[in-house]
Amino acid sequence: MRQYPALVFGLVLGTIAIIAACGAEDQPACYAGEYRSCSCANDATGYQQCLPAQDGFGTCPCDGKTPIADAGIDTWIAPGSRRYLEACVANIDCASNVCGVFPMR
Repeated sequence: MRQYPALVFGLVLGTIAIIAACGAEDQPACYAGEYRSCSCANDATGYQQCLPAQDGFGTCPCDGKTPIADAGIDTWIAPGSRRYLEACVANIDCASNVCGVFPMR
């Protein structure tokens, strides 16, 4: 009977040790290209950009500019590398510069 509390205590202690060892991985404070809003002295809104080292955000520029997302298509396909009738995402992917959708049969 005396061994039962010691066994429970050991299991609880072991579980706590395992949970503590499985803590969150080191993650950056922010990611490249990330912005967050910040307040300016004149009640305007500025946008801080993540630093290149991804360890925090830079100063708050209060210049009234809003960052714009790059609207380009990033297909990860080298321009002109797709052959005739090969699947593509954008016209620039294809050697013919004409991207078409071809239904499967």
